[in-house]
Amino acid sequence: MGGLSTRHGPGALSSEPATLFEPGELRDWFGFVVRAVRRRWKLSCCIAAIFAAASAAAFQVMPRRYHVESRIFAMPSDGAPGALRGNNGDPSGLAQGAAEVVVSETSLKELIRAKDLIERWQRSRTRALRLLDRVRGADEEEPERLMLAYLRKNLIVQVKGAEVTIAFDWPEPDTALEVMQTVQEKLLAARREAELDPLERKAESLEASAAQAKARIDAGVLQIDAAVKARRRGARASSVRSLQADGRFRDLPDPQLVALRQQIIVQRKSIAEAEESQRTRLSELNAKLAEQRATLGPAHPAVLDTQDELRAVERDGAKIQLLKSQEQELLASYVRAGGKEIELLPDAPAWPAELKEDDAALTYAKAQVAMEMTALQRLLDDSSQARVALASARAAFPSRYSVLQPARLPQKAAAPNPPLFALAGAIGAILLAIFGAVAADLRGGVIRETWQAQRLLRMPVLAEVPEP
Repeated sequence: MGGLSTRHGPGALSSEPATLFEPGELRDWFGFVVRAVRRRWKLSCCIAAIFAAASAAAFQVMPRRYHVESRIFAMPSDGAPGALRGNNGDPSGLAQGAAEVVVSETSLKELIRAKDLIERWQRSRTRALRLLDRVRGADEEEPERLMLAYLRKNLIVQVKGAEVTIAFDWPEPDTALEVMQTVQEKLLAARREAELDPLERKAESLEASAAQAKARIDAGVLQIDAAVKARRRGARASSVRSLQADGRFRDLPDPQLVALRQQIIVQRKSIAEAEESQRTRLSELNAKLAEQRATLGPAHPAVLDTQDELRAVERDGAKIQLLKSQEQELLASYVRAGGKEIELLPDAPAWPAELKEDDAALTYAKAQVAMEMTALQRLLDDSSQARVALASARAAFPSRYSVLQPARLPQKAAAPNPPLFALAGAIGAILLAIFGAVAADLRGGVIRETWQAQRLLRMPVLAEVPEP
C-alpha cells in the first residue's frame, strides 16, 4: 500500500519503494533465456528451420515489383502554355499540372487499352495471389477501375524546376519499360502540340485569309474590267497621237513614242520582277537564319555565311533604285514628247473626255480593290513572320525538351529485396526460436531455476539438489 512492497520471510520485516524490476532480476531472466535455449535446443532449431522455410516459400510467392524511371529536361518557350515563370518573369520550367496531363484519366484509359494492361496484370499474378484476389472480392469489381487506381498510385510524375521525373512500378520488367516509353513519348507529343500547333494554326489561318483576299481582288479586277469594257464599247480615240502611242494601228505611228512606251513597260516589268525576287529571297534567308541560330548558335560559320548572303541581297536594293530612276527618266521623256501615263498600259488607250471619268460604282469598286490589296500585303507580311516563328520554334524544340535519363529495362526486382528479406527472416527465426524455448520452459508453472523459487516464495534457498 502507498507505493511500498512488503517482503515476507524468516528475516526481519522491511519496507522499500516498489520498482518494476528487482535488483538482479534482469540478469536472472537473461540467463534463464540462454539456458532455456540450451535446454530446448532441438525445439529451437526446429522452430527456426520451419520459420526459415516459411519465409523462403513466402518469398517465392510474393509479387515482384520492377521499378523504371526516366528524367526529361523541359524548358517551355516564353509564352507557351504550361510554362512556369520565375521571380524575374522568365520561364523556369514546366508546371506540375502541364506534366500530369499524361496521367489524366483519359490518357490512362488509352494506355490501358493500347498496352492491354489488364490482361498482362492477370498473367503476372501467381495462383496464390489470384486466390487472394478472389477472397478479397477483387474479381467482382470492374477491372478497368482497379487498373486506373493502380496506375494513379504507381505511375508518378514529378516536376522539379526544369526537370521532369517519371517513375513506374509493375510486376513485369518488359511491360514496365513499354509503359514508361509510351508515357515519355506522350509527354513530348503533348508539349509539341501545346507549343507548335498554335503557331502552325496561326500561319495556316493567315495564309487562308491571304488566299481569300487574293480571290476578292481577282473578282474585283474582273468586275472593273467588265465595267470599263462596257463603257468603252464603240468609243473612239481622242487624237491621232493617242493612236500612235498605243502602237496597235497603222495610221502613221510615232516611232519615238512607241519606242519610249515599250522601254517604260519593259523597265517596269523588270523592276517588279526584281522586287518580287528580292522579297522572296529575303524571306527564305530570314527563315534559314532563324533556324540556324536556334540550332547552331550565333557564331557558327553557316550562320555567318547566311548573314553575308542576306546583306548581299539587301545591297541589291541599290540596283532596284537605279532601275526606278531610269524608269522615271524615260517617263519624263515620254511625257515631254506628248505621251500620257495612262497610255502606258497595253490595253488602255486614251478615250474621249466623256469616257475618262469613272461613275460611282466603278470608283467604289476601284477603292475596294485598293483596300483589299493593302490588306493582302499586311496578311502576306504577317504570314511570313508566322512561318519564321514556326520554323524557329520547331528548330528549338529538341533543345528545349530532351531526355536526360532514358528508361532502361530493369535487371532485378525492386521489391522484395532478397538481402533485406533474408535478414528479416533470420531475425524472425531467431526471435521465434527463443520465444518457443522460453515458452516451453515456463509452461505449466514449473520452477526450473533457483532464483525462480527464491523470488516466488520470498524465502532463501538453503540447498539445491542437482537433477539426476
